[in-house]
Amino acid sequence: MRKDKLLHFPSSIPLDKICLFCLCLFVLLFPKGGIKIDDIPITWGYLLLALVGMALLFRKKFSLNKKRSLCLLALLPFQLLSLTTLIFFGFISFNNTFAFLISFYALPTLFFAIFSQSINHIDTSFFLKILKNGLFFLAVFGIFLFIFKLVTGKFFEIPLLSVNLQDFGAIEEKSIDRGTAFKLISTYNNGNIYGICLLLTLPMYGWIEDKWWKKFVVIISLLLTLSRTVWIGLFFSYFLQLLFLRKRFNKFFLLGFFSLALFLVAKYFGFTSAFFLDATLGGREDQLEVLHKITFFPENRFIGIYEIVYLAILENFGLLGLFFFLLALLAPIGTFFLERQGRVSSLDKCLLIGLISYLFVCFSDGAILYIPTMAFYWFIASFLQKHRDVDVKNSSLLASSD
Repeated sequence: MRKDKLLHFPSSIPLDKICLFCLCLFVLLFPKGGIKIDDIPITWGYLLLALVGMALLFRKKFSLNKKRSLCLLALLPFQLLSLTTLIFFGFISFNNTFAFLISFYALPTLFFAIFSQSINHIDTSFFLKILKNGLFFLAVFGIFLFIFKLVTGKFFEIPLLSVNLQDFGAIEEKSIDRGTAFKLISTYNNGNIYGICLLLTLPMYGWIEDKWWKKFVVIISLLLTLSRTVWIGLFFSYFLQLLFLRKRFNKFFLLGFFSLALFLVAKYFGFTSAFFLDATLGGREDQLEVLHKITFFPENRFIGIYEIVYLAILENFGLLGLFFFLLALLAPIGTFFLERQGRVSSLDKCLLIGLISYLFVCFSDGAILYIPTMAFYWFIASFLQKHRDVDVKNSSLLASSD
């Protein structure tokens, strides 16, 4: 294999293939594959991330760039406040607490510090080709599963790969039933998680994929999640793309196709205006109660982070915690603009739109403690800090793949 086909690392250990395999196969394509220990999912992707991270700690050369250092520094106040809350007030659910620590302590440390050099040396064009093919696979596989369930009445499951071993045969027990049909879940076992993770990467996919019919397939897969959060997030993402990316005609065309397809999907599955204008906010109206008992400092045990992320942060950590949380998640965007040199490339715009779209859907359902949502967020946030001198889409490596 040619040297320029690989990811380049400063270590003599051949970790390039391992990292690429970990990221694209088990974090992107099969994020739920694995087992459970005491009801805690141990997925192959997260396990490999941990193993590679520990291996990288022993390399001879280690450095951390300024932008990622600032991102970690901005995260520190939220980490300190949340850790203090856990120590002094305790927690209700060990599983939620474990997921919280992974999402806001382990993953940012991996992507901003331990993997910093590795991300800097990624062959961007090669990575984008893998991402493009991977997202299309997820969409096609998801549509296949959706149709298979409609026709046979059963889910097509691959234990240890598409589903956790302990979840085999129990997918219907998850929150994916819309009455007339089950949500499209692909390999993510949940329509909202699948849709939210794809929203983070959708601008990149739309930019690097030149075949219109493949874009339509991905849009159809997002529509079949039957998730209002995903639908409104898709509208929002395309709105930002219309404003900030070139090829506006294509974006208007895709937006028009999405609107027509959404109408047809809603009509076919019998969704009325009451479904779109649900006064209960999809069963989330109780979460609004936190607005009647706002505190500045945290005062109670950590209960977890539920669908409306900002309200959950407010309830768990108070107004101060919400401020620190927003500082942490907005820091990669702010740091990028403070430290950038020259124009903003199309790829960087796509990364920014993905992050902003996620922050937007957190007003409805951020699936923030579910694998692999924050792995996507922190990786994209760290990848945004990688220096790029050229618009990589036009490189010969990527063009040769189309």
